[in-house]
Amino acid sequence: MPSRIRSWSALRLSPSELLLLSSLLPLAALCAHDPESFRLAWNEGRGGLIFVAFFAIFEWLLEGRALRKEPTKRGLMAYAVLLASISAFYGARYSLGLGEWLASVAEGHGIPGTLNWIWMWEYIAFSIYLIGVISALFGPGALRRLCAGPIYGIGMASILFLDALFPYESIGPLHSMALVIVRMVVALAPLAGIKLIDIPSMSVPRPSLRYSGNSLWVWGKNGFIILGINWPCVGVLSMLIYSLIIALLMIKLDAPFGRKLVYAIFGAIGTFAINILRIFAIVYYTAFISIDIKIFHELIGEALFLAWVSAFLAIIVVVENRIARVGAAIPKLSAGP
Repeated sequence: MPSRIRSWSALRLSPSELLLLSSLLPLAALCAHDPESFRLAWNEGRGGLIFVAFFAIFEWLLEGRALRKEPTKRGLMAYAVLLASISAFYGARYSLGLGEWLASVAEGHGIPGTLNWIWMWEYIAFSIYLIGVISALFGPGALRRLCAGPIYGIGMASILFLDALFPYESIGPLHSMALVIVRMVVALAPLAGIKLIDIPSMSVPRPSLRYSGNSLWVWGKNGFIILGINWPCVGVLSMLIYSLIIALLMIKLDAPFGRKLVYAIFGAIGTFAINILRIFAIVYYTAFISIDIKIFHELIGEALFLAWVSAFLAIIVVVENRIARVGAAIPKLSAGP
């Protein structure tokens, strides 16, 4: 019985934790009101806000429970103001023409990516809101523990800002990364039974693939399509988000520098590989399944990255826990009379 009581107590949420979870209700209400806007394509909607919430909850489950405390009156007042502010922001977005005003600002300043400009401000607003909620409920110092969600949101806003100002092939170094990944995907194609051709003809075998620069010409079993691979498509966002997360993880992780470095290198290689796998999966889909890739393209990127980051963090937790257990057992094993 005592063990059951302790287990139940461990599952109980403090008032601050309940309020933290409740702070995500505006996002749930927004999803219910406008579900079409929550596409998982990173630059075609606010679906990335789901991942902001996911990372916030994941990090809280991982280590945030150590922050259990009662909210102060000042914190509750700040929480109420923040909740009202984010609600007012989205109310203005739908009812007061805020989106149209942001679009006019972009057009007035000659910003080509109007939609990305609008989405950028949504990510900024929600990230600031989440930072404020965490600070109000647990104190500013809690941001060291619960920072993954806001970091993901700010990273998304940064990439959307770049994409709004420099769409497609505008940024040379990043576009060079697209060319490298295209060549790696082309090298993998024959392993999946996709033939490589140099010159198109009337009798192209299917499925076949030809590349020119950053374009992939795919003759699939169900049609023909040209895939343009530009810098926003090759995982620049995931590499940025990974870099921010790993930097904070390295600061917070109680491990020798050498082990931290191994984690960082392993994670970077895995993230780059996931980007290649994503583009290859799209090519495979067009070659063997369908050239109507809109839904698949919207789902595959974030799904793979989310699965990879979750697995990567889980691996670190498992390894560090095992090392801690072994370290705790060594003195007992070596103890003599």
